[in-house]
Amino acid sequence: MRARPLLLTAGVLLVSLADLCLRGRGAVGVVDTNLPIPLASSGTRIVDLVRPTVPGRAVDLSFSSNELPPSGARVEVALASAGRTRILVIRSGHPAPSVSAALRDVLSGRVALRIVPDRGWVDLGAVGEGALEIQVLGLLPGPFGLEAPLNQSTGAHGDLRLARPPGSTDPPVRPRWRLVVPRPDWRIGRSGRAREP
Repeated sequence: MRARPLLLTAGVLLVSLADLCLRGRGAVGVVDTNLPIPLASSGTRIVDLVRPTVPGRAVDLSFSSNELPPSGARVEVALASAGRTRILVIRSGHPAPSVSAALRDVLSGRVALRIVPDRGWVDLGAVGEGALEIQVLGLLPGPFGLEAPLNQSTGAHGDLRLARPPGSTDPPVRPRWRLVVPRPDWRIGRSGRAREP
């Protein structure tokens, strides 16, 4: 009879360890951000430092680099969707927001499809020299927004803004973003070669 609780505990421990290993594979290093994570001792939470942008079905974004980003750098933006997971299509440029055209692009393999939880990070793609023009389009009904810092600061490597219509006099809105690079593989030694298992 005592073997059952022991087996159950061992099973939960094994599943937890596997989950930890899988999550670690996607770990990234943050190179730059427009809203650093506050120290725990400050008593400030991220949710106290941001507000959602105006919700909609599509968001056009423009990232401009101040300096050449590190090799393999990608830009991510924080989603604000009122507690709901969203299925998003990441399209290059600022095309007309059309769900049918976005689905055609997904099926043809030209664009990326992302499933992102509320307050999760949306991978917008690789950053290179020059500007990055991106559209984030929601496939399911219902609007979504992005987290925007209250202080609206820029990062050291660049600036991400919501694209505005030509002739707009509204001040630019900067969503919460971060520039990330993949973490080095722990199996690679100092020589740069993979270690033998």
